Amino acid sequence: MKVVATSATIRGEDRQCEHLFGLRSVVVPLPGPSLDESFYWRVDRSAPLRRYVGILPTRTTAEMTIVRILTAAHTAIRRLQARDAVPPVLAGMPDTELDALIDLYRTSLTYVTSLVDFGKIHRSLYTQVNEHLRQHGWDELTIAELRGETDFDVVGATLDDIGKPGGDIESVVATSMVSHGVDIARLNLMIFNGMPRAMAEYIQASSRVGRTHLGVVFMIFNAVRERDRSHFRYHGKFHEYLDRMVEPVAINRWSRFAVHRTLPGLLMGQLLQVANRAWWDSGHAPQHLHDLTKMKAALRGPAAGGLPEVQLDALLDALHNAYLTDRPEAEELLAELDEKVALALASLRAAGAAASAAAGGHRGYRSTPEFLGLGHPPMTSLRDVAEGIPFITLPDRSR
Repeated sequence: MKVVATSATIRGEDRQCEHLFGLRSVVVPLPGPSLDESFYWRVDRSAPLRRYVGILPTRTTAEMTIVRILTAAHTAIRRLQARDAVPPVLAGMPDTELDALIDLYRTSLTYVTSLVDFGKIHRSLYTQVNEHLRQHGWDELTIAELRGETDFDVVGATLDDIGKPGGDIESVVATSMVSHGVDIARLNLMIFNGMPRAMAEYIQASSRVGRTHLGVVFMIFNAVRERDRSHFRYHGKFHEYLDRMVEPVAINRWSRFAVHRTLPGLLMGQLLQVANRAWWDSGHAPQHLHDLTKMKAALRGPAAGGLPEVQLDALLDALHNAYLTDRPEAEELLAELDEKVALALASLRAAGAAASAAAGGHRGYRSTPEFLGLGHPPMTSLRDVAEGIPFITLPDRSR
């Protein structure tokens, strides 16, 4: 089996693949001998896809700077649409070609790094940018928002609209949800309200514009942050080596917290994917070890008809292999891993009468994962790393 992954922003992939899969990794294509060329591609300086413009406001706020850029850009678009003060370089273009060119820059994308800034920019588009256009006799902008709370159908409709020529939406305010998977040729004007925390996020987000035609990216740096001031000071070199400044993702296969969370799922995976097959082969099909009563029968000693694949030594061999405990980094977790697996088996053997009594003697189907006794249930999502918040529906008080 091979694992194939694609990414434009990755660093330290050898360590990540070793920790995730216990495998070596190969990156294709490899970086070339020069910055501008490799065996697979060559940078064409005469046909750039993006222009990055860095702005460091010192006498005004970032919000007001963004408002001024959006106002100027959309006012210029309105004038071009009305053929008012067309620049000489565009004056000789046929109307159909000029309209197609205007359409490529008619929709602006404003990227924000926090929901507080999202609210400010979204509100300013209505109260300042649209107000300016209205006062000067131009049509107001049709504004859309894309954030985590946006309804899925609304997101789909918004992306469909901005993806087609002549769409209604002319300004979009978005969070990091647009950083991946938005491949729209009409998005060619983007404004960043502050530098994203991760370099990979900046590369991915700014790549939403300039996919096919020349894109313009305005980065509004935060004058208070030393990191932003440094990026502004070395703006050219910073973007020249942008892909080489991607930070490796922090990952540790042998983290104690990670083992506490992942062990219940790995243990159940071994029981239901490996031991369950042996359980069927021994003549118990179609019964499953997910059922606690079947699991307790399998846990009996071999002399009593138990299943060798669910005994302590067999499970420890499998889990040691999964956690790569032969590595020096796993030395501290080895004893704790053995202790937790033995605890889980003891908890399963002891379950039954006590669990039934706790349920008032009327407990129905009992599943094996409920009685592992490891403090955490098997993970069903990566969101399970955080404790969930219970929601209780109150009666309708209006009646």
